[in-house]
Amino acid sequence: MRNNLLLFVALILSASFTACRKGYKQPEPENKSIIGNWQFVKAVGGITGKVVVNATYKLTYTFNADSVFKQSKNDTLENSGRFYIRTDKSIFSGNTEPSISFSAPTTGVGFLYTIKSDTLVITENHVEPFAFTYVRLK
Repeated sequence: MRNNLLLFVALILSASFTACRKGYKQPEPENKSIIGNWQFVKAVGGITGKVVVNATYKLTYTFNADSVFKQSKNDTLENSGRFYIRTDKSIFSGNTEPSISFSAPTTGVGFLYTIKSDTLVITENHVEPFAFTYVRLK
């Protein structure tokens, strides 16, 4: 009887921890298109939405299938950690859209992202945002 009670408590606890991760997804087949190496091309945005910042050095992101990212500047590693694919409410459309977070699965600012062909656009989800454009490296 005691073993059944312990099993029941373990199941309840594991279900509650899973429930705390609402909106968080490990990279799945539909999200695998972000997996790979991406090089920064330009950023557009700001107060007018027309400020353009072109790449003046080589900035790359690598997103691995194990949810680890690496950020390099001129081929020197500058930052690394975990990334989380989730959904967040867009302040632009009011709809739930794919986002990526570099802090924690359910907290922190999520950046909206879209992938079309070999182009990744990561957009800040706040007023006067910048949209950062990357191209996939072969």
